Amino acid sequence: MEIINRREAKTHSSELVPYSYYESRIPDYFPGVPLHWHQELEINYIRSGSGEFICGGRRFISEPGDIIVIAPEVLHAVYRTENKSHRYDTLVVNMDMLGASQNDRCSLDFFKPLLSGRLTIHPRITESHDRYEELKSCAENIFIYARKNGVPSDFMLKAELLRLLAILAENGDIYLTDERHPDRIETIRPALEYISKHFTETVTIDDLAELSHLSKSYFMSSFKKSTGIGAIEYMNHLRIKRARELLLCSEKNISEIAYACGFTNLANFNRQFLKQNGISPRQYRKLNKNTISSLQ
Repeated sequence: MEIINRREAKTHSSELVPYSYYESRIPDYFPGVPLHWHQELEINYIRSGSGEFICGGRRFISEPGDIIVIAPEVLHAVYRTENKSHRYDTLVVNMDMLGASQNDRCSLDFFKPLLSGRLTIHPRITESHDRYEELKSCAENIFIYARKNGVPSDFMLKAELLRLLAILAENGDIYLTDERHPDRIETIRPALEYISKHFTETVTIDDLAELSHLSKSYFMSSFKKSTGIGAIEYMNHLRIKRARELLLCSEKNISEIAYACGFTNLANFNRQFLKQNGISPRQYRKLNKNTISSLQ
């Protein structure tokens, strides 16, 4: 998933097919999903392994069987946990598929508030949920029909999505947002967008706080509450993502790549790379170049 200014630029749906299905595997298909947001509803069903999810300020480690529902416009990310693999199904749905553009009671009292951020969704559904078996049935069916990708299955997909949301709403898992929450996210979005353009440069917390018109301490607190991670940790994720790209598509040495990605200390670069990928930069380059060569 390529992220531009943290609002995801990738188109997940079309007027004809208003959803996209992905079989997601970390690290087999991609190392992780950096922090971003989009207008669509997203549903993830964990098949095996575990990963670190960040959803609107919440941070948790997923387990097999978890259903993770991410409301529109909510900042979220998925990262690898240590050396563990993570396999899950993902569906990204345009809310118009469910009737969000209509003017009936469901749209006015539910879908439009969800899109505007006045309603939000408790993201993680585990086996301890009171109605887990019903929700698990919905999730299983959702991905069966999403993979079929046809007109009859679209009817059933829509029905299962509405059923899942209805159960969550009835159970209190969809609720009015803390009135401070939307303002807090809007406050840090200029900083997020600035970081996305300048993360290879020297960016300080003071710079970001000033950009956001906040004191340094309040900015740091707001950023952590909104994203689940600190601003420096967030920048490091973007820098390591860029480093992975350069390791595979350039002949630069490790030191040159570290400095090109915004790190001023090679030891810190190696430490951050190992933390996020489970292997060193040198091992990553060798392993992935060998894999690419074997496929050519």
